[in-house]
Amino acid sequence: RVIQHFRTSTPALEYPHLTMQADLSKEKELIHAFNNAISVSGRLDVLINNSGVYHARLPHELSEQEWFEGFNSTSTAAFFMMRTALPLLRRSARPR
Repeated sequence: RVIQHFRTSTPALEYPHLTMQADLSKEKELIHAFNNAISVSGRLDVLINNSGVYHARLPHELSEQEWFEGFNSTSTAAFFMMRTALPLLRRSARPR
């Protein structure tokens, strides 16, 4: 839903861009997303980890599934992103 909104409401950007959707807590989906991005741009210059699922409840009200969904969408996803991006960033002329 967010990706669709971005694609339809964002004016044309001045630089090439790519939008995609993936569950970043699943390494295979993340690698597929990186491969798509590299096939379009040929490189990776910056990595910004900004993903997560949040359940607006007190910790004792969360189910085990909700806890792990939140944890995996933040910590696990950031780890997979960093591990996948690092070799690509090292090849960049100006890694960030």
